[in-house]
Amino acid sequence: MTYEYEALENTPGAIRTFVLYPAEQLDDPILGELQHVSHECYKYTAVSYVWGNPSHVHSIQISGRPFGVANNLFNVLRSLRDQAEPISLWIDAICIDQNNVLERNAQVQKMASIYRNMVGKRAAHASERPTLLTFCACLSAHYSHVKR
Repeated sequence: MTYEYEALENTPGAIRTFVLYPAEQLDDPILGELQHVSHECYKYTAVSYVWGNPSHVHSIQISGRPFGVANNLFNVLRSLRDQAEPISLWIDAICIDQNNVLERNAQVQKMASIYRNMVGKRAAHASERPTLLTFCACLSAHYSHVKR
């Protein structure tokens, strides 16, 4: 049985974060869990990446249940994993129930505050050879705190 989302609370700060469990080897299965939190009170890192081709899907495990992610996100998760500590991430493709239009629309409305309240941002690339687009995303993430 595949992962099924639990409904979010109907409060202004309610979001999910993905707790990515550590792994010793790059090829270890990707495991984690979703937590319901308030983005105003919880520390998490937002991950920005290129969604990629949705037809190339890999399976990860969320709370012991399979969950499909695109190839780009799969590679991003592999590269972000720590060897010792779990990390708390906000990733739109995982933390928002993409099949629930009402939730998706409500969460999109919160994205500015989700990014404003994060403790860190990672612009990630999914390949060994970064592209110009990846470079621009990384540069943007690095200088996101600078006011225009």
